[in-house]
Amino acid sequence: TVMDTDCLDRLTLGLIDTLKKRPGVCDVKLEMKRPKDSTSLSEWERRHGCSMPTDLRDFYLTTDGMALTWSFQFNDSLIPLGQVTVNSLSELKRICGNAEKVSSLHPSLADIDVSDDEEDCDRPHPHFDSRSKLFELDSCDPYGTVVLAYNSWKTSCAAGPPSSSTPVLPHVWFLDRSLQWHWVADSFMAYYRLMVVHLGLPEWQCVFTTTGLSPGAQRWFHLFAPDRLSLDMSKGSATPTGGTLSNELFLNQLDSSRLQKARPATADKSRNQSSALSKKLTSSSTVSKPRSHSAAGAATQSTPAVGLTSQSNHHQQSSSITRSQKL
Repeated sequence: TVMDTDCLDRLTLGLIDTLKKRPGVCDVKLEMKRPKDSTSLSEWERRHGCSMPTDLRDFYLTTDGMALTWSFQFNDSLIPLGQVTVNSLSELKRICGNAEKVSSLHPSLADIDVSDDEEDCDRPHPHFDSRSKLFELDSCDPYGTVVLAYNSWKTSCAAGPPSSSTPVLPHVWFLDRSLQWHWVADSFMAYYRLMVVHLGLPEWQCVFTTTGLSPGAQRWFHLFAPDRLSLDMSKGSATPTGGTLSNELFLNQLDSSRLQKARPATADKSRNQSSALSKKLTSSSTVSKPRSHSAAGAATQSTPAVGLTSQSNHHQQSSSITRSQKL
């Protein structure tokens, strides 16, 4: 089916028009699939034993996943940059914690999961074992994976386990390459809006991690989404323990506007320093010149003196010879 422009604009929250107005942005493409029916969604819930949240269900009833990509034109090269992706229902697979037994010959991530829910009862970490059900929303290669996590509650938590009539609502987490969990959003719709406002820029999920954005990703943010980056830094990044991160992890301390203003003063200062240095060199050369002249004069004066002495001696000798001959 062909989706009309108004519905498409509402689905992407106006992102396509926003990108087309940005200078340098080109090749904006949106790939959508035929929506799923309620029977397919019920089959997915039955197979995995969990209830799909309403916002995610409505999304799959509208389109079976999406992939919005855009590029940046730099001189004659086209750089693939932004990507807003949600996996299709068939790709929304469980990544860990299957019920089948794992032998010692085939270890899994559940073997290294030793953390406990008691560390944070308000927002428990996902687990790789049977305590959580993890589904891949987006494979953000090569820096991590966005996961829809159904977490179970332990009886030791103050809130207690949820009742059988209350469904466990999933949260969206980011799993980095070091297998550390970072909370992103409480619902799929909140994550979807974050993905749109960050324009799908590379590594935008890393804003919620303790490592933050790489220098290359920061440059793209300063170019295309400086206001969003400033907002993320002002709020601080949420950590799984509920703390905040220092803005120094994400802030590029170099202010290009101040640098441009400081260029004339820097040039004047460098010119003053060079002129002062030249004056010092000139003064030192003028002081050293008389000494060299005096030395040279002494040398030149000493040389004629030697010649005159030798001439007088020769004259005396010749005169004494003449006297002896007369005698």
